[in-house]
Amino acid sequence: MGACAKCSSLYSLGYNSIASLTNIDEPSAFPRTRIFHCQSWTLDHSSPLRRIPLRPPSDQDDDFRRKYDYQTFIYDAAFSENRLRLLAPPFLNLTPIVETARIFTSFSSMPLRHSLRSLDRHSQIDVEVAPNTEVVHFKTPIGLRSFRSTIADADFYAGKRVLLAKSKDNELSWISDWVTYHQIVHRADAVLLFDNGSRKYDLVELVEAIAANTRVDRIGVVSWPFPFGPRPSRARVFDSDYCQYGALESAHHRFLPKARSV
Repeated sequence: MGACAKCSSLYSLGYNSIASLTNIDEPSAFPRTRIFHCQSWTLDHSSPLRRIPLRPPSDQDDDFRRKYDYQTFIYDAAFSENRLRLLAPPFLNLTPIVETARIFTSFSSMPLRHSLRSLDRHSQIDVEVAPNTEVVHFKTPIGLRSFRSTIADADFYAGKRVLLAKSKDNELSWISDWVTYHQIVHRADAVLLFDNGSRKYDLVELVEAIAANTRVDRIGVVSWPFPFGPRPSRARVFDSDYCQYGALESAHHRFLPKARSV
C-alpha cells in the first residue's frame, strides 16, 4: 500500500516489464470485473462543524491544512451475517455526535445495540444486526443516513488469492504488469485496488486496462477519493494519515473476509 501519488507495491518489484512472461492460468467462467463505491458520509463544507486535528497548531503548516481530512465522517459500511461495521477516520471532537446517535432498521424503531471502537488513526461503530438485514438507518443530530447490506461483495472474492493495494495515477501498464507478476510468481488470481482519486483515467478505464492485459479471475476497483493525509509531524509522529487505514479496514471487513489469502 503506497503513498497517495504512487503505489509502493509497484516499486517493490524492482520494476522491469514482465509482459513477455508466459504460463498464465486460464481465467474462470465467472464475471471478472466490478467497480465498487463507498457508502460514505462527508460533512457539509459550508458548515463550521469539522474534525479538529490532534496535532498542535504550531505543527500545522500549509501542507498539513491542505491534506488533512477535516470533513469525512464515515468512510464505508461493511455488513456480515450479524454485524454492521461503520468505518471512519478518528471521530475525535465528533465523538459526541456518535454517542447520541440512534441506529435502527426499517422494520423496527427500537435502537440496535452498538459500540464505538477507537483505534490507531481509525474508528469503527460496531452494530449488532439480525441475519439478512438489508438496511440500517443511522440518525444523528447532524442528519440521517441509511446503509445497505454489502454481504454480496465478500462473495466476489470468496476463495481467491487477492492482491490488495491503494493507488493514485500510476501508469496503467505498470498496474497490469504488477498484477501479472504476482499471478505468475505467487499464483494470485484476484485483485482489489482502492483508487485514491486518480485524474489520469477514470475507474472504467482502470478496470478495462487490467482486464485486457491480465488473466486473473476477479478484478475489483473501489472508488476511494478521500484525503490521504499530511506528512508526519516535526517529531516524525504519524498521527493524521487516516486514509490508508480506512481502506485496509474496508478490504478486511467488506471485501475479503472469505478470501483464501491476501
